[in-house]
Amino acid sequence: MADNISSAAFSGDRNQGFQLAYNSGRVDVNYHTSRSAQEHKPRPCSTVPFRRDDDFVYRDTLDEIHARCAQPAARVALVGLGGSQLAIQYSYQVRDSLSDTWVFWVHASSKARIEEGYQRIAEATRLPERDNPKVDILQLVRAWLCDESNGRWVMIVDNADHSSVLSNLVGDILPESSNGSVLITSRSREAAFELVGEDEKILKVEPMSERYALALFRKKLKGEDNEDQVLELLRNLDYMPLAISQAAAYIRQRAPRVTISKYLKDFRRSEKDRASLLNNAVRDRRRDGKASNSVLATWQISFDYIQTDQPSAASLLSLMSFFDRHGIPEELIMSQYKKDDNIMDFEEDIEVLRNYSLVALGVENNVFEMHRLVQFATRKWLEQRQELERWKETYIAIMADAFPPGRYENWKRCQMLFPHAVLVLEYRPTEESSLQLWTGVLSNTAWYAAEQGSYDEAEQMDRRALDSREKMLGKEHPDTLTSVSNLASVLQDQGKYEEAEEMNRRALDSREKVLGKEHPDTLTSAYCLAYLLHQQQKYRMAKPFYERALVGYKKVFPSHHPTTKACSEHYTSLLQELDKIGTAS
Repeated sequence: MADNISSAAFSGDRNQGFQLAYNSGRVDVNYHTSRSAQEHKPRPCSTVPFRRDDDFVYRDTLDEIHARCAQPAARVALVGLGGSQLAIQYSYQVRDSLSDTWVFWVHASSKARIEEGYQRIAEATRLPERDNPKVDILQLVRAWLCDESNGRWVMIVDNADHSSVLSNLVGDILPESSNGSVLITSRSREAAFELVGEDEKILKVEPMSERYALALFRKKLKGEDNEDQVLELLRNLDYMPLAISQAAAYIRQRAPRVTISKYLKDFRRSEKDRASLLNNAVRDRRRDGKASNSVLATWQISFDYIQTDQPSAASLLSLMSFFDRHGIPEELIMSQYKKDDNIMDFEEDIEVLRNYSLVALGVENNVFEMHRLVQFATRKWLEQRQELERWKETYIAIMADAFPPGRYENWKRCQMLFPHAVLVLEYRPTEESSLQLWTGVLSNTAWYAAEQGSYDEAEQMDRRALDSREKMLGKEHPDTLTSVSNLASVLQDQGKYEEAEEMNRRALDSREKVLGKEHPDTLTSAYCLAYLLHQQQKYRMAKPFYERALVGYKKVFPSHHPTTKACSEHYTSLLQELDKIGTAS
């Protein structure tokens, strides 16, 4: 009887074992075990995809992370910039001290990246069915994490910034297990809260202290001994680790042509140059390769999230970016909300910005603080979106309405608003109606600056206001002549008598022509010119201008008017000086 010979070959990981129902001939069997049976139980390892940072500078926050994550079933969130670098360092310290502990890394910016991180966990732990496309990888890994026989583990969920990505996955990606702890990094306090459930489990990552920032810079750029220059640079960078690392790398790569001094000079020269430096993305193996490493881009990711989730909060951030970073008054930034009767919306929007660590409460609850780099990054973001000019005009309109004219009864309000109003100088608008408001703010602000002795600042503002009004209104418009008179006054305060006299004579001649000889502004120009000549001991030249002003003041003002009295007193003083000269001669 002939042998009936046939063969069958099977491929694939799930074709293993042996089954036989009926066979009339010889059977030769090559038995293949499954891959899961062949694989040994793996030893704990790490899936952290970043190298250890040899230049890492210790921060107190790291001790707090260790203490909190040591608790059973711990969930801890780091909110703010720099959390990822702290998490990387923590992961290596865990492996150094607890070699029997698994350390897993999951990037949580999207569901696809979460699944990618879980796939790596499945590979590291050699889970059966990990290659089966029909298997839910999140549930597969979660089951392993919940099994306490698998040992101790730590999971780092990085960049958990967007609530919409995380809301439906919390139960899948964060199992409750006494064997495991979860450390989360996020830009958003709200997203972090959704994952940890309690405010007490959230650690805010603050900018570095000056001491730690200096240590980081010296590690990144060795051999720099000019501590004063380094500290000045660190202050300009708001002590932010990413900004410090990138500045040091930029200087190191371009040395000796680029020094700290040159970097600072370029950084301060213009917003364009500052943006160029902060947009410089330095390759960093400790940062996610799919995200930008530049300081500006890092912030602007948060801005985009806010714009998508709560546009009104993005609008509030846009406005706040134009104020001085300290003491931003609640009354000015909520004015539009009051007009629309939406005070509760303001509170919600402020909370969103605080959740992203973009805004903080000041010493008093009715003022806010921001980092200068956050403000700068916001303005560059607006520029990219072609919205910068609109928000610039909004800010100018608010300051024009808020900053009062130069009178002593307004002194306290001027004092509060001056740091914000003086910034208007940097925001020259293009639209004419806004330009008129801009020059008005400059004039009012220059008065206060001069009264408190900031003459250089006052002169700069008065010159810009005059230049703008000359171009926009003409050289003999009353508002232009007000700017001429204001500039003359601040020049006189600085002892620049020659130019001050020229400006006073111009104001007087033009006001006579435009307003008439007895207009109060014309008389004031005569008085100012008289006083200037008096100061220079040009007594005989000053006398007719005093007399002209006094005669006019007595016609338009009552005799007890403060201006009339002051002019009369100065005129009396002048006559006394002339008497002395006459007696001496």
